[in-house]
Amino acid sequence: MSRNEYRKKKVEDHLKIQKKIIDVAKDIKENCKEGIDYFKDISTNADVFVDNYEKNIQMVELQKPFVYDFSTSQWSSYLTMMNRDKWFLGYLNILNNDVRSSVNSIEQAAKSSGSAKIDAMYISGATMKIFIDVVDKETREKIEEIGVTPTIIDDTTYIINTLGQMFSIKISCNFESISRDWSSSRDEDKYKLLINLRSLIWDQIIQPNNEFRKTEWYKKLGDANFKNRFAKVKFFIIGHKKESEFLDSTLKLIDTDAWNSANCYDNLTTYGKKGGEINKIVETYNDTINLTFAVDHSFID
Repeated sequence: MSRNEYRKKKVEDHLKIQKKIIDVAKDIKENCKEGIDYFKDISTNADVFVDNYEKNIQMVELQKPFVYDFSTSQWSSYLTMMNRDKWFLGYLNILNNDVRSSVNSIEQAAKSSGSAKIDAMYISGATMKIFIDVVDKETREKIEEIGVTPTIIDDTTYIINTLGQMFSIKISCNFESISRDWSSSRDEDKYKLLINLRSLIWDQIIQPNNEFRKTEWYKKLGDANFKNRFAKVKFFIIGHKKESEFLDSTLKLIDTDAWNSANCYDNLTTYGKKGGEINKIVETYNDTINLTFAVDHSFID
């Protein structure tokens, strides 16, 4: 399979995922029509998801011819964004199942799913600034007419503001410094920033401590790989709450995020110390940013 054929298939698969997101969001909207207060925010966001992804699909259709002109690092970034939409579709399916099956625990479903806390524009900006260098003026004008405006810069601004609100101005400024250095550094120097990103997330945001060892779920982990890093992330999300306080589907989502974060730590360490192929370094940076900052887990508090 040629490079262009491979990319065409990946883009077509991505469009199918985005269309499924619209279908599931519509289903969530339908299931929330009972007027239950706890589901009002979920219902409102479902409308936003549908609108954003319908626009996003139009944008991708316009940009298809330019995908073949992506540099290796641009394509790597685009693949990361594709994976984020794939993850988001899985999240919406979990949320939809919770809404359908939680007749007797509506409040718990709404509280645990946390859908109202997701920034839809941040999630749905699946093809953004990476196209600027390759699209022609006419295509860019058509994209602007559609009304899709999020950019990687907007994403960075969103994260900076969120970190400032949730944690401190110092943490917010530290992330802004890393993102600025990342944008301005040469490809051969980017790997050095991965350790800085690891330090920001694990030493300043997650802040390692031993409290997780007191939870009942930690004792069940046995000798699992990365169990302490996994436990620190999970404890950061749910604290001392018991697993029984969450729906099974929501708990599975939390565990998946925690394990993925532990894996990100390993990749940040490996590439941050030794360097490697630029596409792997870019992928590690993007995966870490998307996993850590795409969803606001403060709803667990």
